[in-house]
Amino acid sequence: MRLRTSRRKALNGFLAAGTVAALVAMGTPAIADDVVLWNGFGRGRTAGRAIDKAIDDVEIMASSEGLFHCELFEEPVVWPPAIGESSFTASVNMICE
Repeated sequence: MRLRTSRRKALNGFLAAGTVAALVAMGTPAIADDVVLWNGFGRGRTAGRAIDKAIDDVEIMASSEGLFHCELFEEPVVWPPAIGESSFTASVNMICE
């Protein structure tokens, strides 16, 4: 008996696996040399408000692990509102201890 798979089924399998891997990577902090890099996202009417919400997102997640002092690791990334939307989206990477 020969198994036959179509390209569409194979592509769907790869896309599903890639999506799961990306979600797991985004949902867990990266660990390297005992330094934890936290990533947070936020949305707001202004770029500044979106960044503040992203920072709050990281601080809330880190505090659940007992880490209460966080500093920005690099500059925040801000995306403008999409067509038809009115809110900015921001992402921050922070180190917490």
